[in-house]
Amino acid sequence: MVTVFKQQASKLAALNKRLFGIKVGDFCLVKEGLLLGQLMGNRFTITLRGVVADSEETIKKSAESLGKDGFINFFGLQRFGSGSVPTHHVGAALLKGEWKEVVDMILDPRETAVSEEMSWELPAGSERHTQNFENDVSMYIVIKATYGTMQQVCASKNTPKSFGFSGTKDKRSVSTQRVTVFKQQASKLAALNKRLFGIKVGDFCLVKEGLLLGQLMGNRFTITLRGVVADSEETIKKSAESLGKDGFINYFGLQRFGSGSVPTHHVGAALLKGEWKEAVDMILDPREINEAREYYKETGDIDGTLRQLPRYLVAERAILQCLKKCPGNYLQALKGIPRTLRMMYVHSYQSYLWNNAASLRVQKYGTSVFFLNQLLAMMYACQRRF
Repeated sequence: MVTVFKQQASKLAALNKRLFGIKVGDFCLVKEGLLLGQLMGNRFTITLRGVVADSEETIKKSAESLGKDGFINFFGLQRFGSGSVPTHHVGAALLKGEWKEVVDMILDPRETAVSEEMSWELPAGSERHTQNFENDVSMYIVIKATYGTMQQVCASKNTPKSFGFSGTKDKRSVSTQRVTVFKQQASKLAALNKRLFGIKVGDFCLVKEGLLLGQLMGNRFTITLRGVVADSEETIKKSAESLGKDGFINYFGLQRFGSGSVPTHHVGAALLKGEWKEAVDMILDPREINEAREYYKETGDIDGTLRQLPRYLVAERAILQCLKKCPGNYLQALKGIPRTLRMMYVHSYQSYLWNNAASLRVQKYGTSVFFLNQLLAMMYACQRRF
């Protein structure tokens, strides 16, 4: 619940058409505004995805142990911020009255430092190029801190098919990537910086061809560990040395499998099996935008559902628009989803196979290095198993 002073409910309801990832409703008038600390408690629904185990029995025993013995109720990493200086360091300085140190830590260069290497202005002579786009494609750098790649594409008014990128980025990362867009003026792209939250674009130039998924040569990471709990610095040092010496199991992370009630690798498996209707049903399954999806499930009213679905739900809108033109043609509806997004479902299933193959490999061979033919044998065994 959130209170706001002297605002009409109609104006607040209008926010649902403009905001991404937020929905407001259940309006009422109250005498006093809410204050921080008045929360009586939270109610959670926790869903575990991408769980890798040798059997369902292992998962069952782990769940029973959790229910019986509980867990250590640590605060999560998000409590300590995403900057290079953890927020609890700032808090400690505040309590000590170290005002200059507080300011220095807050202003410490971190995720925005990369922007200093890039130009956020229009390229020299860009206005000369804006009238002739017959064979040219605009390329620019995107810096984003709160959006995933497909979400940042959908934040623009251009159609998703106009954009090209060679790989997707985790929405929880602070990352940069190259993006191409077909026949757009640099001035219009630069204007996005005033309207979009969590995204910044720049380093504009013209190229002959757009980027394609899979053209990425690699990524460069800076990984910061926060909220590390250990009995001593020596333990942390030994863990770091072990990681450098023995490596780690290179699983695909949970973000690869989506945040909906139906994991994206289930959709990918249905696509590979040619189960078109099942794939459509899973994509339209009620989850975070429940009202629109439940409305469609109960009524089958495509026009009414499209009016309720936000623009950023590209796959869902594309499916419904195609089903409106060709009722019952689920294959054609799936083809309406932009290819880059459609391939993400298949890539998710490939990632699921890899995670299971990695687990089988560790069970059979341990963590020692082994040869390519062993890897192929494990991938084959994993496909037969799943």
